Amino acid sequence: MRAVTGLRRMAVAVALAAAISGGLLAAPVSPVAAAAQAGDLVRVKQLLKEGGDVNAALGDGTTALHHAAMRGDAEMVRVLLYAGANVRATTRLGGTLASSSRVASSMPRITCPDSDPKAKPAS
Repeated sequence: MRAVTGLRRMAVAVALAAAISGGLLAAPVSPVAAAAQAGDLVRVKQLLKEGGDVNAALGDGTTALHHAAMRGDAEMVRVLLYAGANVRATTRLGGTLASSSRVASSMPRITCPDSDPKAKPAS
Protein backbone atom coordinates (compact mmCIF):
# COMPACT_ATOMS: atom_id res chain seq x y z
CA MET A 1 0.00 0.00 0.00
CA ARG A 2 2.89 2.37 0.75
CA ALA A 3 4.28 1.88 -2.76
CA VAL A 4 0.93 2.86 -4.31
CA THR A 5 0.75 6.02 -2.18
CA GLY A 6 4.32 6.89 -3.16
CA LEU A 7 3.51 6.40 -6.85
CA ARG A 8 0.45 8.60 -6.55
CA ARG A 9 2.48 11.37 -4.93
CA MET A 10 5.10 11.08 -7.63
CA ALA A 11 2.44 11.24 -10.36
CA VAL A 12 0.90 14.32 -8.77
CA ALA A 13 4.33 15.95 -8.48
CA VAL A 14 5.14 15.23 -12.14
CA ALA A 15 1.76 16.56 -13.28
CA LEU A 16 2.19 19.68 -11.17
CA ALA A 17 5.69 20.28 -12.52
CA ALA A 18 4.43 19.89 -16.09
CA ALA A 19 1.60 22.33 -15.44
CA ILE A 20 3.91 24.89 -13.88
CA SER A 21 6.39 24.65 -16.73
CA GLY A 22 3.60 25.14 -19.25
CA GLY A 23 3.29 21.57 -20.44
CA LEU A 24 -0.37 21.18 -19.51
CA LEU A 25 -1.37 24.83 -19.43
CA ALA A 26 0.38 25.95 -22.60
CA ALA A 27 -1.70 28.05 -24.93
CA PRO A 28 -3.09 26.16 -27.90
CA VAL A 29 -1.13 26.49 -31.10
CA SER A 30 -2.88 27.75 -34.22
CA PRO A 31 -1.40 26.12 -37.30
CA VAL A 32 -2.86 28.84 -39.55
CA ALA A 33 -1.40 31.66 -37.43
CA ALA A 34 1.93 29.83 -37.18
CA ALA A 35 2.08 29.44 -40.97
CA ALA A 36 1.21 33.12 -41.43
CA GLN A 37 3.88 34.07 -38.90
CA ALA A 38 6.39 32.11 -41.00
CA GLY A 39 5.14 33.82 -44.17
CA ASP A 40 4.11 30.49 -45.72
CA LEU A 41 1.16 31.40 -47.96
CA VAL A 42 0.99 27.94 -49.54
CA ARG A 43 0.66 26.33 -46.10
CA VAL A 44 -1.93 28.91 -45.00
CA LYS A 45 -4.06 28.13 -48.06
CA GLN A 46 -3.67 24.39 -47.49
CA LEU A 47 -4.67 24.64 -43.83
CA LEU A 48 -7.69 26.78 -44.68
CA LYS A 49 -8.80 24.29 -47.34
CA GLU A 50 -8.52 21.55 -44.71
CA GLY A 51 -10.81 23.51 -42.39
CA GLY A 52 -8.20 25.32 -40.29
CA ASP A 53 -9.52 28.10 -38.05
CA VAL A 54 -8.63 31.42 -39.66
CA ASN A 55 -9.28 33.24 -36.37
CA ALA A 56 -7.42 30.95 -33.98
CA ALA A 57 -4.66 32.79 -32.15
CA LEU A 58 -1.18 31.95 -30.96
CA GLY A 59 -0.36 32.15 -27.25
CA ASP A 60 0.17 35.91 -27.42
CA GLY A 61 -3.24 36.41 -29.00
CA THR A 62 -1.97 37.20 -32.48
CA THR A 63 -3.93 35.74 -35.36
CA ALA A 64 -2.87 34.91 -38.89
CA LEU A 65 -4.24 38.28 -39.99
CA HIS A 66 -2.05 40.13 -37.45
CA HIS A 67 1.03 38.34 -38.81
CA ALA A 68 0.13 38.96 -42.44
CA ALA A 69 -0.35 42.65 -41.64
CA MET A 70 2.94 42.85 -39.74
CA ARG A 71 4.72 41.25 -42.68
CA GLY A 72 3.05 43.59 -45.16
CA ASP A 73 1.86 40.54 -47.09
CA ALA A 74 -1.12 41.86 -49.08
CA GLU A 75 -1.80 38.54 -50.83
CA MET A 76 -1.97 36.68 -47.52
CA VAL A 77 -4.23 39.40 -46.10
CA ARG A 78 -6.56 38.96 -49.08
CA VAL A 79 -6.67 35.18 -48.58
CA LEU A 80 -7.34 35.49 -44.86
CA LEU A 81 -10.08 38.09 -45.34
CA TYR A 82 -11.74 35.93 -47.96
CA ALA A 83 -11.64 33.03 -45.46
CA GLY A 84 -13.44 35.19 -42.87
CA ALA A 85 -10.64 36.56 -40.73
CA ASN A 86 -11.83 38.84 -37.94
CA VAL A 87 -10.52 42.35 -38.59
CA ARG A 88 -11.41 43.36 -35.02
CA ALA A 89 -9.32 40.66 -33.31
CA THR A 90 -7.05 41.92 -30.54
CA THR A 91 -3.92 40.43 -29.03
CA ARG A 92 -3.51 39.61 -25.34
CA LEU A 93 -1.92 43.04 -24.89
CA GLY A 94 -4.68 44.83 -26.77
CA GLY A 95 -2.90 45.09 -30.11
CA THR A 96 -5.19 45.53 -33.09
CA LEU A 97 -4.90 44.93 -36.79
CA ALA A 98 -4.30 48.66 -37.28
CA SER A 99 -1.37 48.61 -34.87
CA SER A 100 -0.03 45.46 -36.54
CA SER A 101 -0.25 46.96 -40.02
CA ARG A 102 1.59 50.10 -38.88
CA VAL A 103 4.58 47.84 -38.31
CA ALA A 104 4.62 47.20 -42.04
CA SER A 105 5.11 50.72 -43.34
CA SER A 106 4.78 49.57 -46.93
CA MET A 107 1.44 47.82 -46.40
CA PRO A 108 -0.49 48.39 -49.62
CA ARG A 109 -4.18 49.19 -49.65
CA ILE A 110 -6.38 46.31 -50.66
CA THR A 111 -10.03 45.92 -51.48
CA CYS A 112 -12.42 43.79 -49.46
CA PRO A 113 -12.99 40.32 -50.89
CA ASP A 114 -16.72 40.91 -51.35
CA SER A 115 -16.18 44.08 -53.36
CA ASP A 116 -15.82 44.27 -57.12
CA PRO A 117 -12.59 42.43 -57.99
CA LYS A 118 -11.93 44.94 -60.78
CA ALA A 119 -12.35 47.92 -58.46
CA LYS A 120 -9.19 49.84 -57.75
CA PRO A 121 -8.34 50.65 -54.12
CA ALA A 122 -8.74 54.23 -53.04
CA SER A 123 -5.48 56.16 -53.09
